[in-house]
Amino acid sequence: MKYLSTESKYATSLAASLLLAVIYGYIAYFLVRKEFSLLMALTALGFFSTYFVIRYSNFAFKQLYGLAIIYRLIFIFSIPQLSQDFFRFFWDGQLIINGLNPYLHNVDHYFTSGNLINSLHQAETLRQGMGELSAGNFSNYPPVSQYLYALSAGLARDSVMIFIVALRLLLIGFELIVIYYGKKLLKAFNRDSKAIFLYALNPLCIIEITGNLHLEGVMISFFVMSIYYLMQKKYLVSGIILSLSIGTKLVSLIALPLIVMYLWRRYPLPLRSKSITAFLLGLVFALGVQFLPFFNVVFLTNFSESIGLWFGKFEFNASIFYLVRWIGYQIYGYNIIQSYGVIMPVVVSIIFLFITLKMKGNLKSILACFMWMLMIYFLFSTTVHPWYILFPLALGVLTNYKFPILWSFLVFLSYYAYTDTKFMESAIILTIEHIFLILFCIYELLLKKKNLISDFFFK
Repeated sequence: MKYLSTESKYATSLAASLLLAVIYGYIAYFLVRKEFSLLMALTALGFFSTYFVIRYSNFAFKQLYGLAIIYRLIFIFSIPQLSQDFFRFFWDGQLIINGLNPYLHNVDHYFTSGNLINSLHQAETLRQGMGELSAGNFSNYPPVSQYLYALSAGLARDSVMIFIVALRLLLIGFELIVIYYGKKLLKAFNRDSKAIFLYALNPLCIIEITGNLHLEGVMISFFVMSIYYLMQKKYLVSGIILSLSIGTKLVSLIALPLIVMYLWRRYPLPLRSKSITAFLLGLVFALGVQFLPFFNVVFLTNFSESIGLWFGKFEFNASIFYLVRWIGYQIYGYNIIQSYGVIMPVVVSIIFLFITLKMKGNLKSILACFMWMLMIYFLFSTTVHPWYILFPLALGVLTNYKFPILWSFLVFLSYYAYTDTKFMESAIILTIEHIFLILFCIYELLLKKKNLISDFFFK
């Protein structure tokens, strides 16, 4: 590529940009989930074209920013085909509008009891669309997510399409926040600000957030904002904003010990106490405000149960768990997922504690250690949906790690399970996905071996 003239690079970059628009247009309006081979071909071409545009074009920051917006707007009137979760989002949003607590009953309850079904628009369509698994379990979406669903449902009234467009526009807005604050953090880390587009133009980011309406972008935007205001020493504000990230998706809670340790090691005792107190005060107060409208004993029971399902019942795109499950079948003759669901959090918590205690006291270390904690958490998890990888992807971009970028492509292999009407995963494909990921991760660690300890951990 270095032998191409500036004009040739620009023309090639324009062609690649147009090709990406065509790819996203097809995925948005024509692709169906069972077309696995076509999905992999389009995403592979999308990743290659995106890499070319970012790495070899002479596009300025504003031009790449414009592409990030354009590619998202391509999806604006499309109905998600790779995920049916938006049906549950609309359902929960309508419950709140009707003054109901979405955590108290599952969807099926309203049909068996007959309560308020006539008040919910397209109730049967939503139940059929979300599927039996979602309809039979309690909602596990935290309050900030619920408020966004309610806002979109209020704008939509009885239209699923308007709900989709409203929620999609909100998500695009939050993605622009990630770019804005991500750029500021990259500058603070003496990195090229255009590196943020390794996240913002990543096909997984565009397809899973804008296309499939998952709220990872909201969670990430609040988290990046929180880290920025932590850097600005606005600890109360940082705590409040982190609470919004946790209130969107609970996984942000994993970073809390890292932030407290950072403040503990950064200041002597008087300032240390003030900074930690201000941060935690903002965090706890804001979380209380978010959860208070839904809080009661039934909420605690149902919400805890729905969260527990992800550790003790659901299985999808796992790695270590599937190996342990196979061993369990050989020894005990049955699926040991329930025992694994009890032991796994303990093992992961011990690893998290070790990382937290060894973390170096700087902001970049928070992000790098959090990325590794998420990596470990997902490798041990029983369920890893493609959009889960977006958080380690954003953290990897900010800390200059490349393996999450590879993972953001490999995770599309998990969509093979939907090729047939009978949901079935391929052990071979899952093995390929995780072997390539782990090998590249080891390779990158070896490249960084000289600086890894000094950059992110105490010697």
